[in-house]
Amino acid sequence: MKKVSLLVFCLFLLLVLASFAEALDSPLPDSPLPKRVFELAKDFGTAEWKEENGESPYFEGSMDGINYICIFTACHEKNCSNIILRSNFSGFNKDLTFINTFNRDTRVGKVYLDNNDMIVFDYFINVDKGITRESIISCLQWFRRGLTDLVAQLSEKDGLIQNTARKVKEKLREKSVSF
Repeated sequence: MKKVSLLVFCLFLLLVLASFAEALDSPLPDSPLPKRVFELAKDFGTAEWKEENGESPYFEGSMDGINYICIFTACHEKNCSNIILRSNFSGFNKDLTFINTFNRDTRVGKVYLDNNDMIVFDYFINVDKGITRESIISCLQWFRRGLTDLVAQLSEKDGLIQNTARKVKEKLREKSVSF
């Protein structure tokens, strides 16, 4: 009798653990993807919803004092096919050799000069087939890493002292970091 009870308990425990593991890797709850990403982005800094009438949904945020925008494209009902996390920088030296080197060495996102001669950092996420909560968090972590690495390297290249976040943020305010 003890063996049967132990076997039933073990099977029950395995079933509970399997359900828990599946829940961890399952898609986010049934709410629109943009709102789910928006809620998760708040854990990384500030985020303010900015959806305009008839436009693709988006929000503006800040991570470690660096402004960015999150744009959702190809949206139909609750789902979108793509997420673009973007930050623009003006006032820094626009050195194409630096930009090419950053793209080659970092491989987190893409840096380029836009039509207004601003430095742009883009991080593209394809979510056409869905995405889990953990994957969104991982993407936000990688975006933050690429963004802060870029700002640190831009600051260092322009002769800024980057050892303290406060000094970098002060210099960024002076150089009009926007999106």
